[in-house]
Parts: sequence; C-alpha cells; structure tokens
Amino acid sequence: MRKFYSPDPWKEIAAETLRNGPMVFSREFDDGSPIPSPDSGGFFRKSIGTPKGQKMDWRAGIASTDKCVHILEFPDRYESHIDNYDPDIKPVHHLLFDAALGMALRIADSGLRFSSSSLIRLARLLVD
Repeated sequence: MRKFYSPDPWKEIAAETLRNGPMVFSREFDDGSPIPSPDSGGFFRKSIGTPKGQKMDWRAGIASTDKCVHILEFPDRYESHIDNYDPDIKPVHHLLFDAALGMALRIADSGLRFSSSSLIRLARLLVD
C-alpha cells in the first residue's frame, strides 16, 4: 500500500474505501514500514463482526449517515468495506442488511414465502 503522509493514514484509507469500494491491503506500506494499528489515530473503534479468520474488527462512523467503514484485521492483511448501517447506531438494521445472519434470514424468509404460497396453490388445486 502506498504511504499516506497524513498524521492518521486510516482516515485516508477510509476515504479511499468510500471512493473506490472494498479494499484488501498489506499490513505494510510499499516502503516496508508497518501500517499503524487502526486505533492509533482515535478514528476507529474496536468492534465485532462475523468470524472470517480476522484477529480484530474496527469501525468508524461516517458523519451525517447511518453508515460506517468496517476494517477487518487479519494476520497478513487488512480488508475494508462500507456497512450500510453502523451497528452502534442501528444494530437491528445492521444485522438484517449487513451481517451474514441477516442474509441467511432473508434467504430463509423468501424460501418460506415461496414454499407456503406453493403449498397454498397446491392445496387449492387438490380441493377444487
């Protein structure tokens, strides 16, 4: 990753994630120097996330929105993306729309609706 020259490179990483979408990057800058911890500038806070092998999750809210930047810290890299709902602001929305649990629930719900409507149609055909 290119070296940022601001006091807090994580603010620039957050801005780049907002502009360009999800990112995967090394734990070191291109010159070999380590990227400081996401909490070093006070912009990101420790958080939790769906376990994907990461050591730690970090989040920073995006001003005037319900969104947040989510950083996953792996032993060899960082990954960043934008969550539509910051779990500290709208935890239920976050679970339903950003978390893997929410995706599973939406898929199950659509399957149940499809199944129940199919069963109702079948029952009507059998009764008529």
